[in-house]
Amino acid sequence: MNMEIVKDVIEHETMLELHKLNGGTTGDFKSGYELGMEENFYNPLWTLFGKQMVFIPLHHGSSLHYTLLLIDNINKRFYHMNSSLPTPYKEKNNFHFKNPKAVVKHIKEFIKHIHYTTVFTLSQDLDQNEYREDYAIDYAPEDSQGRKPSNIVKMTEDEKVTIRWIIDNNIHHKPYKLTEHRTCPQQNVSSSDCGPFVLHYMEAMCAGLDLNQEGGNQMRKKMLEELAKLNK
Repeated sequence: MNMEIVKDVIEHETMLELHKLNGGTTGDFKSGYELGMEENFYNPLWTLFGKQMVFIPLHHGSSLHYTLLLIDNINKRFYHMNSSLPTPYKEKNNFHFKNPKAVVKHIKEFIKHIHYTTVFTLSQDLDQNEYREDYAIDYAPEDSQGRKPSNIVKMTEDEKVTIRWIIDNNIHHKPYKLTEHRTCPQQNVSSSDCGPFVLHYMEAMCAGLDLNQEGGNQMRKKMLEELAKLNK
């Protein structure tokens, strides 16, 4: 998934947290990212969520740090992989832990939408195996009867896989848990190669390899060898 799209979700949740600290509520909050998230974050999940593994790189803003969030449909969990894990006493307020939780929160909102869109299509006498409700644009103006725009669309094959996976596995009522991967390879404290580590995590997971420090130590050498081949 596009990293800049996910960045919008993180910015939205960061602004919401500040809003609450200043006495605001979720109901009276607008970040300006809502429309973009519906179109660019939720909608791509229709195509992606039904895959065995979905990789979501996370960019943690001003820290210039990159980590990886994995939707693991094989083990039915979310995993977060961070090549620069802080010491345990720093976890509670560390945004490298809070940001993946923010993204997972919105993935669960997408799953909830899947659950209710099947109810909607059935109520409209539509085949729920062929059609779905597109996202209503919550921030668009209402029509003369006070209704928000909403479209019924014919699903692609990927979307059919996604909706069947979520419904058949009852994920709305049995949500995936987010697990922090504690044994993923770690970068040197003085290094700034978190990006290559994210690539290494994805490559290792696709190849079915265990994530361990030895593999991380060999990662730079392997990448140099691959780059050398491209230059021949």
